[in-house]
Amino acid sequence: MANRTDLASESELAAFDRQAAELWPAPLAVLHTKHGALAREWIAWPAGEGPRHRGGHAHHHEPSTEGHQARSWRWSPDAIFSGQRLRDALAAFTRDPAIARFKGIFRTEEGVSRLEIAGGVLHDRLTSFRRDSRADAIARGAAALDRVADALAAALLRDEELQRDPNRIEFVLPDGRVRIVDRAELQALPGGIADVSARFPKRSGSAARIDALFQALALSGRGSAVVVAGDGFASEPVALPVLRRGVLLHSLGDAPLPAEQGGPFRLLIPDDASPEPISCANVKGVAKVVIRNSG
Repeated sequence: MANRTDLASESELAAFDRQAAELWPAPLAVLHTKHGALAREWIAWPAGEGPRHRGGHAHHHEPSTEGHQARSWRWSPDAIFSGQRLRDALAAFTRDPAIARFKGIFRTEEGVSRLEIAGGVLHDRLTSFRRDSRADAIARGAAALDRVADALAAALLRDEELQRDPNRIEFVLPDGRVRIVDRAELQALPGGIADVSARFPKRSGSAARIDALFQALALSGRGSAVVVAGDGFASEPVALPVLRRGVLLHSLGDAPLPAEQGGPFRLLIPDDASPEPISCANVKGVAKVVIRNSG
């Protein structure tokens, strides 16, 4: 509940709603109030229902579950999933009449995704949730839940899949294609910066402008992106116009940018690129940029 909304701006209320949408388990309701006025019916449990306690936390009991079974999964923060394998598996479950409901938050090599099956449709969006991966499913029968469990296990990345070439950056395009960019391509882009220290104090080296790179990749300005580092860090989604204001630091003198300075590739975005804090304003060891267009 957001109280005293008469003193809040529209942007502040929108930020509250975004934060509430990332909570897990999802809230039963998100409310805006003024002067502490709260209608009694807003906090009343629906008739015939009540909170169910599980593991010391209160969870809302799903109505109309007769004939169905529910199952939950949780993975450690170190577990990383294949975003594509997850989407493919869950898209198949949208056509499975035994799967009534599914929702989950997964750490993938493309960032953290919130995936949900509702009404026979798979909903997929990037999220700022930054803890462990988890999922819940409701289905008709244990066999259907076993199929979900097998698909989730198969979507986990194996050790050999986590290995990568640190001297290249992957750009995952909205249509699923992957473009590989190396240091030589960044050096060849127009408008390169010979020394970033004037624009980014306490930083040194040569950099390529991301706007020039996006033009070379023929990418539109709509949508958002997640920046993934070699150590597995994935930023919150950043709007493409903000990302395009940044640079990729790639060289120090005639040599590649050393690891102790955030190399081989370091992303820097100026503070004035956005009125809001930028989660990927300074990312060391950039390994992948996952781009998603909106609309």
